[in-house]
Amino acid sequence: MTQLPLGIRLSTSATFNNFEVGRNQELVELLHQKSDSPPVYIWGGRGSGRTHLLQAVCRERAMQGDAVFYLPLQDLQENTTPAILEGISLARCVCLDDLEGIAGDAHWEGALFSLYNALHEAGQRLIVTAASPPSEIFLGLNDLRSRFSWGLTYHLQPPDEAAKRRILKERAEARGLRLGEDVISYLMHRWQRDISSLLALLDDLDQASWVNKRALTLPFVRDCLSHLMRDGTNSG
Repeated sequence: MTQLPLGIRLSTSATFNNFEVGRNQELVELLHQKSDSPPVYIWGGRGSGRTHLLQAVCRERAMQGDAVFYLPLQDLQENTTPAILEGISLARCVCLDDLEGIAGDAHWEGALFSLYNALHEAGQRLIVTAASPPSEIFLGLNDLRSRFSWGLTYHLQPPDEAAKRRILKERAEARGLRLGEDVISYLMHRWQRDISSLLALLDDLDQASWVNKRALTLPFVRDCLSHLMRDGTNSG
């Protein structure tokens, strides 16, 4: 069973099947393995696929019958207390997203340090994602930073431009939408270029297409983007 804090949901599209592996073959193969240790630290920039990959791990391990916890630390730090980390060390796999979300908070860091030690002693797997490598993330608790340096560290490489185009096209087709190459080129030159922003834009375009009963032609997409920009949505 995948355990989630109240209000948190795994994305239905976050699976290994639709993760663009690219230059991350070794990491993906490791995460497929049933081995529960050592801990894995995954870092990468916006749009590199950190959350997608972490949620894919949760989904696969849960389908295999393992007790799994997925915890988005940025959201938790804002909406709950470190007590949520207590008692989850019995899970076979604990996945912590956005480590920087609790960096600098002594109470959260202390609770995470205790959780790390408990999981390590029990031989259970811990997978953490962050935007920076362990040596660069701001953690006030030096022992916690050193713990993350002990495990396996992977730099998650984002998809290249060809892969982004392929992802956009495939996700659109899965929704029953057609994106022409001219539309994809326009989106990639007029919007933020990381894949998470492009897929979020695809959500908006899908909704606009349904409401207006319009295909995603270049003129219609131009009009949609002009409205989004006027509303203050960031573009590239």
